[in-house]
Amino acid sequence: MVARHRIAVQVGMHDPYWVQVREAVIRHAIQRNVEVVQLGTLTRNITNLQLLPHEIDEFFEELLVQDVHGLICNTIAEPLLRRIVARGIPIIDASESFLRYPLFTSRRGLYDAAHTVGHWLAERLQPDARVLVVGGYDDMGLSRLMGIKDALATVPTIQLIHIPCEWLYHDGVAATEIWVDSDVTPIDAVFGLSDSLASAGRDVLARHNRLPPHTLITGINGDPLAMAEINHGHMHMTVETVIDSFAAQMIDLVIYGIQTKQLPATYDPPRRVIERHNVAQMSESIAKVNNAACAKSKPASLSPNGSERFSIIASSSTKSVA
Repeated sequence: MVARHRIAVQVGMHDPYWVQVREAVIRHAIQRNVEVVQLGTLTRNITNLQLLPHEIDEFFEELLVQDVHGLICNTIAEPLLRRIVARGIPIIDASESFLRYPLFTSRRGLYDAAHTVGHWLAERLQPDARVLVVGGYDDMGLSRLMGIKDALATVPTIQLIHIPCEWLYHDGVAATEIWVDSDVTPIDAVFGLSDSLASAGRDVLARHNRLPPHTLITGINGDPLAMAEINHGHMHMTVETVIDSFAAQMIDLVIYGIQTKQLPATYDPPRRVIERHNVAQMSESIAKVNNAACAKSKPASLSPNGSERFSIIASSSTKSVA
């Protein structure tokens, strides 16, 4: 009997989008007869890029103890990455990364997603419009920032105001609150580097009576809350990563990496634009895919060592606010 592949899925649960991604990855693992190992609670935060040496040791040792053959994550500290791939364990990063190592692959396409949003806005905004961009810091989100900037450069009189912050909704709220107190000029559009950050910027502007009816709210990801907000007219557009295809692609890649000890440098999940006119159709399509996948899946069970066992658009002046 051929041994089952064992993978760890270290995808954060802090955002509706990543909750969906994790669930879809587990569904596709079930369909491919891949065992998903749940690691200990003390070693889950590998997305912290400043991991201490003992934290790296703990996570790496648990991978070995659990006999993990592959890892799917969203962002990983480079010292930990180096140790894992040196052991011959492939890593599939669900986020973009500038890192390049054998047996490591990361997604691409977020520049294109942001460029699509920028093009959509350029077709609808007045030449003197001001666009509030929420999210990104240091190198994080750089491709999305470049994408929106390059797209809106076709209308050079449109002004971009960038509010740097981390990725959670409350990070966007806190950063936008600081900006609101320093700038009273009207805003014509909000672009969040994620849907959660778009909602954060919108909500702060609304609380301060700075959200006129014409303001366009846009984001990236296509998470469930964004779909609902578009359906109710509280958001206007997002570029969705087609999560079911995204998850299937990552499972295919981790199996390929385990079997061949090779991976491409990057991969490009399919995307599509979601607006009011197609949100109901897209939501229904997603629900059908999820229901069909669940119908094919076996119930989860616990393995003796305590781990969980789970039998489209593909392929301007900028001012930063500290």
